[in-house]
Amino acid sequence: MIDDAILKNSILSIINPLLKRRDYAHIPHSIVEDIDPDNPVNYYIDLRPKVEYDGIFDRSGVFLQYINRRYGWRYYPITIFNYGIAAYQKYIETGEESYLNKAVIQAKWACRSQIGSGESMGGWNYDFYLKTYDLKEGWISCMSQGLGISLLLRMWLITKEQQLLDAAVKAFIPFTRDVGSGGVRTKYGEIYQFYEEYPSSPPSYVLNGFITALLGLRDLWIFAQHSEALRCWNQGVETLEAIVQEYDLGFWSKYDLKSDWSNPASFFYHDYHILQLKLLHLLTGVEKFKDYAERFCGYSRDQICRMRALVKKIGWRLRRL
Repeated sequence: MIDDAILKNSILSIINPLLKRRDYAHIPHSIVEDIDPDNPVNYYIDLRPKVEYDGIFDRSGVFLQYINRRYGWRYYPITIFNYGIAAYQKYIETGEESYLNKAVIQAKWACRSQIGSGESMGGWNYDFYLKTYDLKEGWISCMSQGLGISLLLRMWLITKEQQLLDAAVKAFIPFTRDVGSGGVRTKYGEIYQFYEEYPSSPPSYVLNGFITALLGLRDLWIFAQHSEALRCWNQGVETLEAIVQEYDLGFWSKYDLKSDWSNPASFFYHDYHILQLKLLHLLTGVEKFKDYAERFCGYSRDQICRMRALVKKIGWRLRRL
């Protein structure tokens, strides 16, 4: 049976780049103009356009996402936290309390929905089966852990509510546990530590989710003086510096490094890889991140590269149907 969400995403991946259309998950981003690397009170990436999106919410105002016909509308932590950060950034810009209220609602959902015990303690789970990476209901993601930390800490800075800080610190726990033990940590090779957006077997090593998780760890270090988060941030930067070339197809960037396929990034995620690598260069000074951001930019400007990437992405999606 064909998953309707996979079919829909496959069609949109072909049509949207050609028509230059965007859905909620693929609204273009930029690095915030007023970023202060030493005190990033404003989140690193400008998510503000997301808060104006005409979405679906539950009765309390928590953002919902449509999964497929089987699961319908569900709580999707990554989307919720993105929306919360976007609302927070809009509040910083305008001072309007309505935006702050939206951000607080998403943060409060994070507090009451966080896993309280067991192997995945501190995580936010996804209560649906994800066919692409063969993940059973209840999986957690390093990307939502990082985004959740980033949102909760900024809400804590404003409200000073202890439960927000406590939840942010608790969200670090999955970073200390391997995927097989309910966490999001895995190895790349023998020595490099990686955090999984999709904790699959074999590992998938999704690039954008890993970088997003690292930003959350950095926030926990800066705003909560969390020494273990600093150690994990440093290890993650070391990992990416060692393996970033593995995401280079020679004409485009890869979305992930899962061993049983070659998955080129969509146009959106290719551009997002460029933005994230530029950001990491700004935060770390590692020249290799700048070099690969420029290399990937060069691919984007080449129409032959763009066509090769689109054709290869279509082929990858058709094999999944």
